Amino acid sequence: ATGGLPQGVLHGDPFLDNVLVDGTTGALAGFVDFEDVCIGPLLFDVACCASACCFRQHDNALEMRRLRSLVEGYASERALTKPECRAFVAFMKLTMLCNCSWRFKQFNVDHREIVDCRDAHLELQERVLSLEDDVTVGAIEGMLASLG
Repeated sequence: ATGGLPQGVLHGDPFLDNVLVDGTTGALAGFVDFEDVCIGPLLFDVACCASACCFRQHDNALEMRRLRSLVEGYASERALTKPECRAFVAFMKLTMLCNCSWRFKQFNVDHREIVDCRDAHLELQERVLSLEDDVTVGAIEGMLASLG
């Protein structure tokens, strides 16, 4: 399913808590936590980052302005291919489902003593469901088409 997509080294977990930012400029300074590094479709990290930082915290609604900014910044270094644009929403869902299942297992099976985190998977579940909305998907696809 990913054979036609550009492959490379992935961070594998580009959530905000693994990103270093320059305190003066606000620019990306680097990443930490390399336990999930692997080779795979480059789209994975972009979609995962979008899933992690382009939704509002209080209601899990997608912020198109943030998504556009992220994708434009990424595309300034490496343009997304047409197959990557077609797979973008599916990869956003994929990365959220991966992290959703990890959070559920981590806090409801392996570490039930961490009571405050038992529902941590629900925010990602809500975000996945929001990507079932035709209007949202259309907005993402339109934004991607406008870039290239």
